[in-house]
Amino acid sequence: MKKLLTFFVIACMFSSVSPAQQTDDACLLPIQKNGKWGFIDTTGKIVIEPVYSWAGKFIEGRAMVNQGGTLSEYIKPMDGKFGFIDKSGKLVVQCLYEIATDFCSGRAKVLIGDKYGFVDPDGKVAIPAIYEDVSEFRDGLAVITINEKYGVIDVNGKVVLEPVYKTAPFFDEGFSTMGYIFNKGLMNRHGKYVTDTIFFDIQTMKNGLATVITVDSARYGMVDSTGRMVIHTGYGYLSYFSEGLCPANDSGVFRIDVLAVDGGKWGYIDMNDKWVIPPQYEDASMFNEGLAVVKKNGKCGVINKENKMIIPAKYASISQFRSGIASFTQDGKSGLMDVKGKVIVKPEYDAVYTNASGSSVVVKGRKYNEYYDISDYGKSGVIDKTGKLILPLIYASVSSLKYGFYELTLKDGLEGYANSKGKIIWEPSK
Repeated sequence: MKKLLTFFVIACMFSSVSPAQQTDDACLLPIQKNGKWGFIDTTGKIVIEPVYSWAGKFIEGRAMVNQGGTLSEYIKPMDGKFGFIDKSGKLVVQCLYEIATDFCSGRAKVLIGDKYGFVDPDGKVAIPAIYEDVSEFRDGLAVITINEKYGVIDVNGKVVLEPVYKTAPFFDEGFSTMGYIFNKGLMNRHGKYVTDTIFFDIQTMKNGLATVITVDSARYGMVDSTGRMVIHTGYGYLSYFSEGLCPANDSGVFRIDVLAVDGGKWGYIDMNDKWVIPPQYEDASMFNEGLAVVKKNGKCGVINKENKMIIPAKYASISQFRSGIASFTQDGKSGLMDVKGKVIVKPEYDAVYTNASGSSVVVKGRKYNEYYDISDYGKSGVIDKTGKLILPLIYASVSSLKYGFYELTLKDGLEGYANSKGKIIWEPSK
């Protein structure tokens, strides 16, 4: 059995913020001092005084803060009251709410009494708290719950779909997978199905295409936004299109119990449903920066779009290339290579996580149990693109932020920050 993309090291696992949060909001960083939370700028200067029981990151120009709460292992408090501040430190949404979520599409979910609604960035109730539950906004829509039935509203609170559904209609690119196992279909935001409800499953719409899985033989295909079958349902597995090509397995079976494709060979198809790189590999990643990682004879190498093996298949794993650099694993240790396969950093680390800035988070001392779960995370640090250690291997974890900044956590939960050159701008402290 071939694990599905097991050689893929996803660097964003070590990012503490989601893509939606990666904005100029990252220029202000929450810190803790003498038991209170405030904010520093990227030079380490305190710009919002530590006066709160807890503070989150800025998202859409607002940061969630808590008054009266108690921290539990340095995570968001479960008590106290939540509100929001702007970048000047002004409390624009008063700390009135027992439950709140970060802003998305200009709305933040809050609990008022025993019902949920939304406030706007100025603290005004934008959508009345009349729902048993609400989701955060996604694709401009939020799921509402009334009498254990689900519906959908827009950012103005207008009901787009009445609460009559037994499953929650979450939308991506204007479409939602609806129905039950063996009879799922693709529904648009008007409540109209653009496909028949005949599929075992339908995956999230991405770049105008949604992967569908047949009931009878578990074959994969793709439909477009009109419901037209543009990639026929004849594949053992389909990934996503990237740079015009999609990794495809010809005849294997995806086993949901182990999240792996059993059997078959991997190649690449184009948007015309044609094999551009015939199925010949044991596994295959999406293309990025014109390169893709493939597995052959149990080892990983790198090909270009002409199927030329740029880097020989001799490694246990290779990550996706980012800014011309990828991590690789050989004999149980990880290092860095360039697009020609030249070793930049010899394999001496237990894990290496690259980022777009060219520097990488590295780990030593990581241990695994018999089930291959991490039993000891070891110590983390940061190296530059030459392999020079710019942050020592002393941290329990290091998370990459935007602009090359790093969030540092010590074993006892103390947190601090460093810039892209490894200079500490805020010492880990309580």
